Amino acid sequence: MKYLVYFVIAISIFTGCSSKKGFEPKNVIDEINLSVKNMPEEIQSFKLDSGITLNDGSLLVSEGLLDTKLPENFNLLNYNDNTVVAVNNNDLMIGSETNTFSQEIVAATLRDNLLALIFIDNSIAIYDTKIKKIVFKDYYDHSFLNDIKIANPYFMDDMILFPTLDGKVIVVDINSKKVIRNIVVSTSSDIKNIIFLGVIGDNFIAASSNKIISIGSGTINTKEYDISSIIASKDNLFVTTIDGKIIKLDNTLSEISSKKFKFAKFFAMVHTDGFVYALESQGYIVSINDSFTKESIYEFEFDNTKYAVAVNNTIYFEDKYLEIK
Repeated sequence: MKYLVYFVIAISIFTGCSSKKGFEPKNVIDEINLSVKNMPEEIQSFKLDSGITLNDGSLLVSEGLLDTKLPENFNLLNYNDNTVVAVNNNDLMIGSETNTFSQEIVAATLRDNLLALIFIDNSIAIYDTKIKKIVFKDYYDHSFLNDIKIANPYFMDDMILFPTLDGKVIVVDINSKKVIRNIVVSTSSDIKNIIFLGVIGDNFIAASSNKIISIGSGTINTKEYDISSIIASKDNLFVTTIDGKIIKLDNTLSEISSKKFKFAKFFAMVHTDGFVYALESQGYIVSINDSFTKESIYEFEFDNTKYAVAVNNTIYFEDKYLEIK
């Protein structure tokens, strides 16, 4: 896929920074006391809010390894309504059926018979799987450079929230098939696309790689960070930044706690059982409790030139995974 180019750039930046000054923690624990398990193949691609495609077409989602195997060159976009949505350039698989569209699809979400789509040219659409027809389409400014972490559309009641590649969230009414709101998240960066989209409590949250916006109770709050990873857990957001911070925010983006780890470059993060676990590029896992009063750093060897991604409470890397529980 075209947007995978940015991941290579990001790895190069991380590697370049690491060669100058690396994360050198003290009081390191020899190894994390959890077993690493093998996967059938290495990671081919991933969608942070959906799952992982392995080189043999196998699929790993939050429910585990699926029985379904994708055809060659297809990659998972989403798994919802117990249906696999996968893409190979312009060809889109919805369950066992393949449809061809005029543009490459970079994000998709299915609910009932409606499939919300985002195309590589930054157009958005609703495709009705019953009548096999696009029933809504709109166009936005083309984005030539995108973060690999492209968020999927989000269904909320009678609305679809489309996270665009040029840093907006377009709210479309499902019944009228009309745009009812245009929310600008990021405009200042060359890389604007939305990497996170969701609801925490009563607040709608969206984030690009350099800005987070929270909308709720008639108020809009924003925070600017250079984000390397972002996850939601219960009533909080957890963010790792490019300069080595781990930050805990509430749903209004008030900063509850933060901790900086000098020269750390975090690839992925999970939150489980009252602890955040962040995978660091030089071969460590940093663990910190919810109150940010206790931390542990574990040795954890992995190849930082290959994919490393967290889905729910599991870190996947190379052809292995570590489930933290």
